[in-house]
Amino acid sequence: MNQTAEKIKNNVRAFYNKHPMSNFGILQKLDLPKQIRGKKVLDAGCGSGFFLFDYLFYGADVTGIDQSENSIEFVRQQANALGFRPTLIACDLETVSLPDNSFDYIFCTYVLHHTPNPRIVLEQFRRWCKKDGTIKLIISHKYAPDVFIQRIITPIFRTVPQLSKIVPACIKKRIHWEDRYEHPYWRQMSKQQVIDLCMSSGLEIRSIQVYGFSIFLLSYFMPPIVGKALNALLGNHFGRAIGVEAAPQKIT
Repeated sequence: MNQTAEKIKNNVRAFYNKHPMSNFGILQKLDLPKQIRGKKVLDAGCGSGFFLFDYLFYGADVTGIDQSENSIEFVRQQANALGFRPTLIACDLETVSLPDNSFDYIFCTYVLHHTPNPRIVLEQFRRWCKKDGTIKLIISHKYAPDVFIQRIITPIFRTVPQLSKIVPACIKKRIHWEDRYEHPYWRQMSKQQVIDLCMSSGLEIRSIQVYGFSIFLLSYFMPPIVGKALNALLGNHFGRAIGVEAAPQKIT
């Protein structure tokens, strides 16, 4: 394996063992089907299980994969305490081996932009997803204002990590500070890059949308009506996320 890619994956694994991530507040954007009861669902990059537990409560047969051993162990303990027994695997998405045509739904939320080889991951999804199944992705958008701010802030805090201590803990928690500004690897994509990536990986895009306009901390303090207006006006072009619904390409 490419040594640089292996180093990136090791750094990302160490980061999430130290900073397990959970709720990004975007569950509604997954448009979670109520019909997943009894369906086989893969949570690819499940973190500490925020979405995974929703799938369990909806009655799905859930498999969760994450390269953070700490996150997987946390999910296992919480699931067992609630009486659930999901299949949980501590491994990176590029190398994990799963049977072909296994899942009705594959959800991958804010994971691909932390992956050195996203095409390999999507090719895995294509094989694992049933022919009539659904793959839902959420990916960080390259042209979001937050991303430009991130490109300025991240090198500063990597160079002088002590500066991070001046940021109040309440703000760090609110904006998922570590994941946004201290993550060892983050590659944002444009809408067209996501389209090209999906098509080259053998996926057929059913729908794709840019959404969620925000400007650093201002979005958390401005009146909701202002936030909604800005999102309606600018979200389709400068939103912070790209939501994709895809499926394996049909062979004709």
